[in-house]
Amino acid sequence: MSSELSNHQMRRRIGYVALACLFVAGAGTLLVPSYLRTSDINQTRSAVFDIRSAAIAWQIDHGDSVCPNMKQLIGGKYLTSHSRMVDAWDQPFTITCFELTLGVTSSGPDRTKGTHDDIVAAPIPVRLNRT
Repeated sequence: MSSELSNHQMRRRIGYVALACLFVAGAGTLLVPSYLRTSDINQTRSAVFDIRSAAIAWQIDHGDSVCPNMKQLIGGKYLTSHSRMVDAWDQPFTITCFELTLGVTSSGPDRTKGTHDDIVAAPIPVRLNRT
């Protein structure tokens, strides 16, 4: 028996290596989108809470009669000019004001408002300084 591999054994090993490479590539293809989705959700969750805080500050300064929009928050320096005006799925954030509460919502990965994957900074009371 020779110490060199036969052609058959060599082809077999190359086949195993090729299968292993395909498996690793396939696993990477499955894992990367999951990581990116989680990253998008976390980024958007952080943004809705930042926007809610900025909108509350805006209402404290301007009164509760008008619900601010993203342009007002950025123009009034409540958010930076680098703040995203849309979520990770290029959908606009929704700022909701009702009486003395304020909340912010992203329609989430499915881009549809009012579904299970919406990302919400729930409405909280706005405490205005009334004199």
